[in-house]
Amino acid sequence: MELKLDQGQMRIMVTKAIFDSMTPEAREKMVSDAISSCLKVADGYGGKSTLQRSFDDAIRAACSQVAHDMIGKDEKIKAELEKLYVEAWKRLMSLNDDGDGGREKLISRLSSAMGEALTGSRY
Repeated sequence: MELKLDQGQMRIMVTKAIFDSMTPEAREKMVSDAISSCLKVADGYGGKSTLQRSFDDAIRAACSQVAHDMIGKDEKIKAELEKLYVEAWKRLMSLNDDGDGGREKLISRLSSAMGEALTGSRY
């Protein structure tokens, strides 16, 4: 008899075997420690817990999707954004360069950032 398990199935079986071999007290401590770890506020990265960072990431992703759907489907919003971009470019192009190439660098960086934002290529 040959038994074949993929990596995910094997991980589940090993996890269950380890968990089942633990005493109830050890299980309770492990779960409590895991929850505490998720709620612990980190010293770095904005001083947020793992759980709060995950929640923030999920909210950001949901808001991004809503905005993407709104802009993608609403021609009026698209037109208004296009006007804003054109006006911003007109203002930018009317700036005087101070001789160090700063204006050209700014234009290049803005162009790249706008392209990435509009195409989603940075993700």
